[in-house]
Amino acid sequence: KFKSKQEEIKRLAEQLPEEKGLIQELDYSKVSLIYINGNEQQAKYKTSVMKHFVDNCPGLQVDFKFPGWSSNWNKHIDELKPILSGYSAVILGRMIRTGMGKQIRKLCDANTPWSPCTGTGKKSMITAIQRAAKWAASN
Repeated sequence: KFKSKQEEIKRLAEQLPEEKGLIQELDYSKVSLIYINGNEQQAKYKTSVMKHFVDNCPGLQVDFKFPGWSSNWNKHIDELKPILSGYSAVILGRMIRTGMGKQIRKLCDANTPWSPCTGTGKKSMITAIQRAAKWAASN
């Protein structure tokens, strides 16, 4: 019998398998992703998001494109068209023009699939990138 609930929680926690970070599970050295979403607000998170992956997934390459809300999104498509196929996956957020999102999804295929980022904050960015990175490293 345990003296307190805290002791019982500690005992149970010690029985859990050690959680391994992304780096121990998979090799990310050949994974390159592009995150396309948002504007200057999302751009503010770039440094801390990159630090998270440098610390946890050395070798993972993540590029960012923050197109904003410009109605002149065709220029972004023209920039992305020749380079998208070089990525393992595309992370596509909801904070872009609808037509731009449709065009990017059309450019993606089985070799460069797209994956959604449904949020707008730093945690959503990390989660979406992490999900795409795990998928790409295991395929």
